[in-house]
Amino acid sequence: MRGPGRSGQMARTNSSTARAALRYARTRCGVSPPRRIRGWSERRRRPAPLRRGSGQGLAVVRGPVVAGLPLARIAYLVLAHENPKHLARLVGSLSSESSAIFVHIDRKSPADAFTGIRGEHVHFARRRVAVHWGDFSIVEATLELMRTALAYEPRLERFVLISGADYPLRPAAEIEAFFDRHLDAEFMHLIPMPSEAEHKPISRLTTYKRRPGAARIAWLMRAALVRMGAVRRERDYRAHLRDLAPYGGSQWWALSREACEYILGFVARERQIVRFFRNTHCPDESFFQTILGNSDFRARTRRELTYTDWSAGGRSPALISAEHVDRLRASGEHLFARKFTDDSGDVVARLERERDGDGRDGPAPRDP
Repeated sequence: MRGPGRSGQMARTNSSTARAALRYARTRCGVSPPRRIRGWSERRRRPAPLRRGSGQGLAVVRGPVVAGLPLARIAYLVLAHENPKHLARLVGSLSSESSAIFVHIDRKSPADAFTGIRGEHVHFARRRVAVHWGDFSIVEATLELMRTALAYEPRLERFVLISGADYPLRPAAEIEAFFDRHLDAEFMHLIPMPSEAEHKPISRLTTYKRRPGAARIAWLMRAALVRMGAVRRERDYRAHLRDLAPYGGSQWWALSREACEYILGFVARERQIVRFFRNTHCPDESFFQTILGNSDFRARTRRELTYTDWSAGGRSPALISAEHVDRLRASGEHLFARKFTDDSGDVVARLERERDGDGRDGPAPRDP
């Protein structure tokens, strides 16, 4: 009789890995799965191979694990779709022996524009999602980066989500030291919904959002059913979320490995809730927040670390100017800022002169 074979051995290995992760979370962090959500596990889909930055552009690295690199502790998860010149500046500023950078390029963007971005620890996601504003595709691209970074070797402990339009307000070494001081903190803007003051209305959940590319006939049929009274115009989010309270917040966060593993376990088990979020407005500002807001990780949540200026209103924040740089350096409140473009070279140069100077022109990053 044949033995269990390779697949059986892999299944046993994955099972033991999941049990070890659960024991680690309970003993090291005091975290246990909420009773309302069954089957917390580390099970996740195998990520696509990475594209590693090289002198030949986007060279494919076979397999989900890149071995032989120095120990890396921070994973920067970068969502980008334009401004390749600034993305190169961002990657260069964050690169260090203690980090790895994972970049997702919007499938709608030409990959050739980004082939000049290189680095020993820079990796491009091979599976690219067509990302649309306010759509669940942003969550899908983020999950793809998260899966890839979790499978990376050496093991990474801190996962920082930023955009390709961000730039660090501190040198890489200071950012790494900051996270070393707060190993068990989850940096995420987390507020209960609805919150009109924070522009997180409950209509984001109750209004059915048609996804880009969805069949028009299905949309027309639903509209007809609404007019007939067979389907409610507003969705009952409580029926879909069951006993989960909705939370919102900023899209950008910095989470521990345990929190990211918890999120992927939730996604694998709670498929009905995931389906509900697919047709919500701006789910990147409520999906991850609702998952962690209804877990023991909520007690570990601290302030967000990315600065954006929404004072002008609209769908996009203001571009960072020299005046922003002066205020941000004086406060020590944030580690990153957005939004920058390819044309922000002068502002970035000023920021770097002050940031990388003698260290006397601004306070150290403020602890939460």
